[in-house]
Amino acid sequence: PEDIPRLYERFARGDVNVVQGVRIFENAPWIRLAISRGLNVLLNTAFGMHARDNKSGFILCRRDVLFQILRHRFRYRYFQSFLGPAAKVHGFAMAEIDTLHEPRRAGTSFLPRIPIGVILRLCWETLKYRVETWCERPHESKARSTPAFTIPRSA
Repeated sequence: PEDIPRLYERFARGDVNVVQGVRIFENAPWIRLAISRGLNVLLNTAFGMHARDNKSGFILCRRDVLFQILRHRFRYRYFQSFLGPAAKVHGFAMAEIDTLHEPRRAGTSFLPRIPIGVILRLCWETLKYRVETWCERPHESKARSTPAFTIPRSA
């Protein structure tokens, strides 16, 4: 929640449609980092992107933009992983802001230590979403021409 004002400050400049938080991990297990980075490479490759954290799911945008991003034909278990790619597919200009990813304070993750089933499911869903969006072209009227850039997290 502490990062929301920073995301809004970036959004309020008016040159992007979507601001996405980039998770900065501190003391995360190496397996979690490897899986996260591997999925990010997969999504960047599949959708022609250069995002640092496609699938953080932490985005700020207008409601109508969010409704466009969330539109999809097929069913997905992990659609939150495709918010960044969906914004690109729909032609929205994006910026990334570093956000601290803190360790879980309560409860347990639904993911096992090595989530092979989730990884395979995400690979399948990435292929499925890429096929679904293959022929879609970004609408120039939605996208702003200013390229996205990153604002480092303040110490």
